[in-house]
Amino acid sequence: MITTFFLITVKAGTDQEIIRKLKSYKEISVKEVYEIYGAFDILARIEAESEDKISKVRLNLEEDKDVWSIQVVKVSFEWKKA
Repeated sequence: MITTFFLITVKAGTDQEIIRKLKSYKEISVKEVYEIYGAFDILARIEAESEDKISKVRLNLEEDKDVWSIQVVKVSFEWKKA
């Protein structure tokens, strides 16, 4: 399983709509979503079986007129607190 974080900037007032859209994709598993302040509006932790599935979702979201930008951060190693 591949874990990534999407950092998404959206048109003001469309946060909830974009979060619902993100959670509706069957290709990925959305584990956590946060509405945040700063350079980005949404932070989402996503898991998928392949990078192709992540890319497909990213490309689909980028076509939405209310999504202004998406940064994808891939996790190389996960440290767990003991």
